[in-house]
Amino acid sequence: VSISGLSIGHIEGGLCSGGVLYMSACSGMSADNCKLFGCGTVALQCHDCDGVLLENCLLTDCSSMALSAQYSRAIVVSSCDVKSNGGLPALFSFSACEDSIIADCSINANEGQSLLRTEGSRNISLLSSQVHGNRLDCMFSISPGNTVTVDGCRFDGVGSFGYIVTENSVTDTKGNILDDAALAAMEYAELEWEMPGEKVVDYAEGTVYVSTVDEL
Repeated sequence: VSISGLSIGHIEGGLCSGGVLYMSACSGMSADNCKLFGCGTVALQCHDCDGVLLENCLLTDCSSMALSAQYSRAIVVSSCDVKSNGGLPALFSFSACEDSIIADCSINANEGQSLLRTEGSRNISLLSSQVHGNRLDCMFSISPGNTVTVDGCRFDGVGSFGYIVTENSVTDTKGNILDDAALAAMEYAELEWEMPGEKVVDYAEGTVYVSTVDEL
């Protein structure tokens, strides 16, 4: 299922909960050239999904997160403009996820606790992205025993807790362990990367929820 060219969100401010797009038990989903905006607390929320692609989209004005993924695999955010969102507990949050990528994105003017948070997740990557003008306490909050791959990114500014909360939790694409100094010195580069491969899973019929919106 593909979604393209939609603007989804609330024109007038207010209170709500959950994702502007909430995907549950879905596979092979994509959204291209869409605008996902507040006051949805999360632009995209995925639960028990395999294969979700968000490409060439604007994610903006969401109060909690741009992406929240749980128990999911192959979640990809590519060539998106991510700006003016909250980050509670993180702008991008992965819990019990694997093989997921954020790449070729512009990430700016967001604020909150951290840029990227993982818990019980593996093979999570941030590649070839410009990260600038954000007000975040730290860049990476990685649970013990997890590592994330970061390469080809340019970081402008860092919060009071530095880049990394947990030592030895961030590596480049060659497996070198990165510290705060290495991340601060990292230069932007257009890296080649591949979409995660398909995994054969038997799913029950999935559901895509679109929040109550004023504009669609």
